[in-house]
Amino acid sequence: MVQESCRQIPDAIRTQLRQAVLDGWTANRRATINAAVPLSYIIDATQGIVVITGDYSDAEEWQNLLARILTDPQMRGGFGFLRDLREATTPVDAGTVVGLMEAVRRFWPLLQPSRAAVLTPREFDPAAFAAHALADTFGLPLRMFTSYDAAMEWLREGS
Repeated sequence: MVQESCRQIPDAIRTQLRQAVLDGWTANRRATINAAVPLSYIIDATQGIVVITGDYSDAEEWQNLLARILTDPQMRGGFGFLRDLREATTPVDAGTVVGLMEAVRRFWPLLQPSRAAVLTPREFDPAAFAAHALADTFGLPLRMFTSYDAAMEWLREGS
């Protein structure tokens, strides 16, 4: 039955489907080979900025990171948060973004950031767009940027 359906697909479309499957497999294989870099942070108390780096991560890793930031003696309410995705290579799905944004929402009143900026090297970053949309839904001042200078300027305006 499946083989009969496949025979009815024109060769050009079958070739495109085969290539799409191979491209997806290659991308997944590449992501597996390039192990994800864990989340880490640096607090620059003089600028009032927390910079978070590392690969895209799940909600549990975000909860652990935000708990470490919360207990860091350098952390003060009113700091801006910069999520730097320029070196991230392993994308996440929409469900993961929802989970990590839920963690961010729960920690927001405890950390009391002034604003949060997501810095991505891509004009179209589905995970960053989803995070931005969820932040709007939660009423959190979070914006997406492709320019480091623009992100930092926006964060400074909020402090």
